[in-house]
Amino acid sequence: VLDAKGARRVIFVSSGGRAELIGLNITGGNAKTGYKDRKELKYGGGAVYVASGGEARLIDSNVYQNEASYLGGGLFIDGKATLIRTDVYDNAATLYGGGLYIRGT
Repeated sequence: VLDAKGARRVIFVSSGGRAELIGLNITGGNAKTGYKDRKELKYGGGAVYVASGGEARLIDSNVYQNEASYLGGGLFIDGKATLIRTDVYDNAATLYGGGLYIRGT
């Protein structure tokens, strides 16, 4: 279990970064503070944020009870992401994509 206990985002995958997350419960993430990406301030991806040029694979995992003050309470995908047998539920965002917001592929 990866639990941020409401403190901040749980996982950040930067441009050029790659992450393979297998068999995890990702919870308690909070993206209320911004991250500057391409001269824009981003408030998204309470559990997982994948920056442009980054790549993530989530396999046999759960993403739940995370929040963002803008987009993608659970996941904000600006790069590439693959979700296999992964459940995304009970997440919240103020604007769009309570569970998942996809900007990339």
